[in-house]
Amino acid sequence: MTAGLARQAIAARKESNFDLPRISLDGFIGMADTWLRTNNRPIHFQLIPALLWTSIGAAFCLVGTPGPGRWWGGLLLVGTGLVWLLLLLLIRNAPRIACSRDHLFLYIRSGRPVEIPLDAVECFFLGQGPSGIATPNGESEATNVIVRLADRAVEWKSGDTARRLAHWCDGYVTISGTWCEPINGEVVGQLNSLLVERKRSLKTRGDSPATAQGADD
Repeated sequence: MTAGLARQAIAARKESNFDLPRISLDGFIGMADTWLRTNNRPIHFQLIPALLWTSIGAAFCLVGTPGPGRWWGGLLLVGTGLVWLLLLLLIRNAPRIACSRDHLFLYIRSGRPVEIPLDAVECFFLGQGPSGIATPNGESEATNVIVRLADRAVEWKSGDTARRLAHWCDGYVTISGTWCEPINGEVVGQLNSLLVERKRSLKTRGDSPATAQGADD
């Protein structure tokens, strides 16, 4: 049973593309802004079994005939349950798109996010594509977010992504809406407003544009 629960937690982690080592210090000191979050719906479904698992462990410790075996078993269940809950909460707050200073962070692959200079980002718009989820009537459609990159940013024309999360080709990054918070015209409008506001802020402060580096660095 423990192995099955562990597999569920690992599956949720993969679905959200959450990777602890990729979190930068900016995220902890309030300098990185989350613009678009991951899909939290699979996480919410796992909160109930995680809470039940922790409660069973607490009951082992507090109810029934006391004994070393019962205590250690209960503490093990409580400990693994708390770790499970912590992991789910961390995944729940993971971004799909974030911005730090003069770079846009795209969490579309394992490991470090893709860091694109804001100077190379032109706009966001809606798209449509396969969801990657099978239904009785065939594969369903998902509303995607497409990041349009400037033609002059030739080094950002394409790059590596996790295929289920995004596709990057010819200066367009198509981020699958299946693994994002619900996407609509209002959300995309907010993304464009945030982009314009951040660029205006950098221009007002006179910050130098970030030096573009290769997409696979």
